[in-house]
Amino acid sequence: KLNRPKMTLPSKQDKVKIGQSPQQRLTEMGYVVQVMPGLGNDCALRTIYDQLVNRHSLAILDFGPFANYVRTHANLAFGSMIDILNNGTPMLNAVRGYLINVLHLYNDPAEVQLTINLWSAVGDGGLMQFDQVAETAPGADNLILMFYFNGVNHFDSLRGGPG
Repeated sequence: KLNRPKMTLPSKQDKVKIGQSPQQRLTEMGYVVQVMPGLGNDCALRTIYDQLVNRHSLAILDFGPFANYVRTHANLAFGSMIDILNNGTPMLNAVRGYLINVLHLYNDPAEVQLTINLWSAVGDGGLMQFDQVAETAPGADNLILMFYFNGVNHFDSLRGGPG
């Protein structure tokens, strides 16, 4: 499900911002775009991994076993691109399963919720924000995962942010 997007387009009053890239605008808002490699079409999984380790300080030591578990349990073909609109919730459920069943960071699904929020590049250097692009069932600890989509075919991780 998608909530109503919030547009943040360059201001007509501030001509300096018209030439900015979406990454420059995100930086201006306080985000740091952490570029994810596109190896094996795992940029969405690498973004989730980066968010869990660096934004939420979870001790996930190795990306490989994490990615293998999530792809297997979400029934995502290895090497295929991940469509987070259609496969985001099963993917996040598999991530939650990894946190509970493999790492034992939580005891029960009701203890943790995962939510993907996304900023996407749009024409003329603008950005569009989508909240709750995908999420698991509610849990006591809601871990927000901030994605940046380049508008074509790649996800990067957003660290920091307003506040």
